[in-house]
Amino acid sequence: MPRGPYSLRQSVDAGRSLSWRLAGSTVQVAFRADDMPAFARIGQLPDGTLTGTLTTSANVAVALDELRFALAVDDDHTPFLEMAATDELLAQAVIPRRGVRPLRTSVAQSLLHGFAGQLIAAREAWSIERRITTALGTAHEGLLLPLSADELRAAGSATLVKHGLAPKRAGALAGAARRLDLDALRREPADVAIARLRREPMIGPWTSALVALNGLGSYAYGIAGDLNLIRLCSNLLGRRASVADTTALLARYGEWAGLASLHLARHPLAGVRGAHGAPAGTTTFGP
Repeated sequence: MPRGPYSLRQSVDAGRSLSWRLAGSTVQVAFRADDMPAFARIGQLPDGTLTGTLTTSANVAVALDELRFALAVDDDHTPFLEMAATDELLAQAVIPRRGVRPLRTSVAQSLLHGFAGQLIAAREAWSIERRITTALGTAHEGLLLPLSADELRAAGSATLVKHGLAPKRAGALAGAARRLDLDALRREPADVAIARLRREPMIGPWTSALVALNGLGSYAYGIAGDLNLIRLCSNLLGRRASVADTTALLARYGEWAGLASLHLARHPLAGVRGAHGAPAGTTTFGP
């Protein structure tokens, strides 16, 4: 049973991944446990209970822990919902999607996700991530396992460029994969892991926040500078907003800044383009 309000369907719909898919009322998930492949079929009953099957050669208890982490079922965000109820701006975005929790993947996959999304149209960012993941990843039960640190490390910048990543970003991502023990980052306190990431070239607040949300399971780091948040702030302030404006907006949400940023990026005002100098288009942001 998930802790606190939780919607499996809303959580899956909130993101994109080659490691999970909806099949009718069931979510299928491919993941790793003890470096071994695992596969689960999960459904949710009307009372919120999750049911399903798990197939793996790994220790079942370890695999269940990994699955619970991937689905974020143990991270009760009730305090966030209580805060949102008293915040008019946030409430507009949260109330329709109160059961959403961002699903998790490997640190390596989340880092690729961050680099692929820097200063590029969202559709192209997903296309690049999909091509690289398909080229480097391991197929399992018709899905792809999240990229491992070893798979990303072995790729090298030339392979990343071949599949669409800009050369400077490819070099920075390949360098970070060589220098950092990406798997170990998840075992460290989030602030320590984020500090290590930020010391790497071309990893700034936006990219590291995505890693925090999707790879480390931390809700404390907001995606400051995201174009949707810049549009939101522009429409709130009546002028062209800056990255600093989005940082100031998210600061008021403290330890929930990351979760708040995901909801605010879908706020109705974040979709109003061109007003008050708000940028048009669907470009992501970074680093």
